[in-house]
Amino acid sequence: PLLANLVFPSERHLSFWLLGVIPASLSAVYFYKLARRYTENALTLTWVYSFLPWLLFSALHSLSEPLLMLFLLAGFYYYLQNQFWLALPAYALAALTKEVALLAIAALTLVILWKDGWKRAAIFSLAIVPFGSFCLVYGYHWGDCLWCARVEPNNGLSWIPGVWWIFRTFIEYPASSANPTIAFLYNSFNQFLNLALLALVAVGIFRLRA
Repeated sequence: PLLANLVFPSERHLSFWLLGVIPASLSAVYFYKLARRYTENALTLTWVYSFLPWLLFSALHSLSEPLLMLFLLAGFYYYLQNQFWLALPAYALAALTKEVALLAIAALTLVILWKDGWKRAAIFSLAIVPFGSFCLVYGYHWGDCLWCARVEPNNGLSWIPGVWWIFRTFIEYPASSANPTIAFLYNSFNQFLNLALLALVAVGIFRLRA
């Protein structure tokens, strides 16, 4: 919302649309730059990435995922290019965009600790400071500085792992149809796709390491 007010204050619908489409497009550029480091099929993979329903839907519905992917992919690219001082603010902006980026920050901090030592890792961990400051400032205003760490039905920030929810939804799944059998089958199919995606990611990581 802050960026939308700055880009086109007089026409926020267009502003929100641009803030979805442009970051999604730029994230594809960084995806291509990363993919060509590891494969000869970088352009094909980039086409697949660009047309992922998750990314397209987010870009056209004013959600924060395109910005998140732009900052995460840019940050990792700059890290691989040994441009540490560009990677750091990129990850900080990713965390401000969507809190799930903290997982990527934690993972890369461990990598830096292993490869470059604790001093560089400590500096990189400063990427969480803007997000932490945001939580503290709003928490102070609301009288609850620990609101980010709480898991409540009315709290959008949840630290429960996504894999747990895959199994949890078999017990408490949304009623996507008036027919309970159809609703269960629809939900089962969705969770099967989630598990298949996790399996493909695991295979991809293993092959990259090999």
